[in-house]
Amino acid sequence: MPSGYTAIIGEKDDLTFREFALICARAFGACVEMREDSLSKEIPKEFVPSDYHKREISNHTIKLQELNAMTPHQAGLHAKKEYLDARKRYNEFLAKKDALKKKYLRMLEQVKKWTPPTEDHNGLYEFMIKQIEDSIKFDCGDYSSMTPIEKSAKVWLHDAIEREIKDIAYHTKEYSEEVERVNGRNEWIRVLRESLQ
Repeated sequence: MPSGYTAIIGEKDDLTFREFALICARAFGACVEMREDSLSKEIPKEFVPSDYHKREISNHTIKLQELNAMTPHQAGLHAKKEYLDARKRYNEFLAKKDALKKKYLRMLEQVKKWTPPTEDHNGLYEFMIKQIEDSIKFDCGDYSSMTPIEKSAKVWLHDAIEREIKDIAYHTKEYSEEVERVNGRNEWIRVLRESLQ
């Protein structure tokens, strides 16, 4: 039975070795992102790095500039808004966990009221109880350590600036690595094409 790569050998009478090799190249690192593309889609002469990290560097640089230009009053307003938003999300989170715990407890009560019909069913009874009790421990624990804390304008601004600096460094590193990977892919393809002349 032909594979996705060998089917074309039976379909195309004039298939060249070069064409076959370039089709099979899709299964390897340099072209692996093309493995789901149509076999008729040609391998590009040159791969281009994604601009995602480059755009993120630009976005975070703009945010950093805005933060550096911010007045203490503006920082205080942002700190207050961030705190109130976090508090709202936290309260919604707690409400969901509380509702879930009530559902677990209702089911646990029903399970405990049930009398297994035979001794062979005792394992099921104990299993159901354990599943619910474990889920209560895991899903409905103490979340007080997650309680949002309101920051002063100075602390909020410092933290926000540090986050942007860290994000810029992260995306700069990732973009550099992306460029390096793409350069390696392009070299792999260049050498392959030369060997198929």
